[in-house]
Amino acid sequence: MHVEAGSSPAVPLSSHVLFQSDDLDCARERVAQKFCRHRLDIIGDKRFFRAVHHHLPGDMISLNYISYGADVLIDPGELGDFYLIQMPVAGTATIRNGHKEFLTGRSTASILNADLATRMRWWQGCAQILIQIRKAPFLDFAERVLDRELPGPVIFDPLVDFSRPEMQSWR
Repeated sequence: MHVEAGSSPAVPLSSHVLFQSDDLDCARERVAQKFCRHRLDIIGDKRFFRAVHHHLPGDMISLNYISYGADVLIDPGELGDFYLIQMPVAGTATIRNGHKEFLTGRSTASILNADLATRMRWWQGCAQILIQIRKAPFLDFAERVLDRELPGPVIFDPLVDFSRPEMQSWR
């Protein structure tokens, strides 16, 4: 992708394209290969659907960029073996993780907990950077840092508010 001066910035991770597709079944299968099996349905106008997935792998953490173009419903249930930080770079998404439901956008992100059911609606035009953190190596790392066993599952507040001063530098 070539970007002219004064135009919008390049798409994140554009040198790590995993796939692009207008086919819903293909998109569902290809995303599931990197994350988990999930329900993916187009809601409303199918003409805007264009799945894009960029992926940079790592041992404990992988970086991803995903957009679907159209309104989509995503229902993976429990993620199981990973946590997922989702940071919208465009548009909005409605996230439900466990019993908490909220809207994300440029100033609000989400952390999907591995052990809580998740259901999302990415609204038309939503594009997100996703940081996938494998659960087992993360928990091993946490136990080494704390020098003790964790007493139970690690559950994060799924709402990340980037308007808080302490979170602005993290974004």
